[in-house]
Amino acid sequence: MHKEYSGRVVLVTGAAQGIGKVLGMKFGLAGAKVVLVDIQEDLGKAAVEDFLEIGIEAHFIRADLKIESDIESMIEETVKVFGRLDVLINNARVPLLKTKFPASLVDWDRGLSVMLKAPAFASGFALPHLEKSGLGNIINISSINGSLISAQQLTYHIAKAAILQLTRHLAVELAPKNIRVNAICPGLVDVEDRSAMFSQDPVNNFLIEHVVPLGRAANPQEIGDLALFLASPKASYITGQSYTIDGGMTLPDQFAVAKRVFDSIAQL
Repeated sequence: MHKEYSGRVVLVTGAAQGIGKVLGMKFGLAGAKVVLVDIQEDLGKAAVEDFLEIGIEAHFIRADLKIESDIESMIEETVKVFGRLDVLINNARVPLLKTKFPASLVDWDRGLSVMLKAPAFASGFALPHLEKSGLGNIINISSINGSLISAQQLTYHIAKAAILQLTRHLAVELAPKNIRVNAICPGLVDVEDRSAMFSQDPVNNFLIEHVVPLGRAANPQEIGDLALFLASPKASYITGQSYTIDGGMTLPDQFAVAKRVFDSIAQL
């Protein structure tokens, strides 16, 4: 049976769990050979075993994305193992301290190194291989918090906003090489491997129903479906774009949303 990504190699950072693992799974089920990169070695190796059990050809690379040589090595090892690289997905994030502004320089540097600098350097190291592919694609995972302010840490907001500009810059820079670059900006996502999914908390679920027009959080599979489209020939004329996938959460007026929530509480 023909699979859309047969013969192609996809590298996903931050892929030991969560959205990154789902992204790898999606491309693998579509026929790709998948490289999962993460600093969490045990979880990463376990993820590869999960992939292999369902017939996906996969390989794990442990890398600390704060270290330039690790970023370069993950690209080199990918090509050594599978012979090519067609799609680079920059998904990794790093836990940040819950500090008030200004965040510590150590935390600031850690966040920007993994969520902004690493995608830039990974793209640079991957460039000759993506150009050789003829179907080269870079997908950066940003967030609606690249445009909005939430309870997330300052460094997270800055990194997710900056990666949108990185996406636009790379799209222009790499277009002559036939390499497309796009970003995905998820809203609330129910990640299956958390101890408890976001929507399982009754307070969270109540708010989701009133704040998200579609009335639910995203399934990570839906993020994967968008990535599959963006890296495919069906999106051959799309580059430098940022796609919000949030069930409409960023559309309503905040005052109207708050009033709807309070009216619902008053009726309880």
